[in-house]
Amino acid sequence: MNKCRSRKGFTLAELLVAMVIASMASAVTLRSLAFSLQYYQTRSEDTSAQMLCETVSLLVQDDLTQKSAGEVDDAISNGDYKSDPEDADGYGMAPMISGVTLPNACYGFGNTTAQSRKVKISVSSVSGEDYYKVTVSVIGGSGVMAAKNEFTVTPLG
Repeated sequence: MNKCRSRKGFTLAELLVAMVIASMASAVTLRSLAFSLQYYQTRSEDTSAQMLCETVSLLVQDDLTQKSAGEVDDAISNGDYKSDPEDADGYGMAPMISGVTLPNACYGFGNTTAQSRKVKISVSSVSGEDYYKVTVSVIGGSGVMAAKNEFTVTPLG
């Protein structure tokens, strides 16, 4: 009895080994994809925080430059340069420059984590000098400082 058997194809063991190898490769690929996405989101948030910090810094610098030293001192004592995270239409931030709340457009950049940021503005006079020290800080939703900018401003007036 001669049976014609074909020896073509894979055995069950070979198929199982191939499936295990393919699933391990898929797991590694998915893990690296998740890591890449997290890295991109972190860098995007950092860039957005830096842009926000620079925007607020420029607005404060422009405003302070246009005032006289006496006007700046009055503005500081009146609390015109402050940030109150509780007054921000649910955005968790409301920095004010000369008593005017900055528009929400300064924050968004299409990023939901931007809504949990807080901006802190500190303007102080330097004793015996004709300039002011300004610090603008952006605090992320986790309470960690995301960006900081320190500079001095000399009023023109």
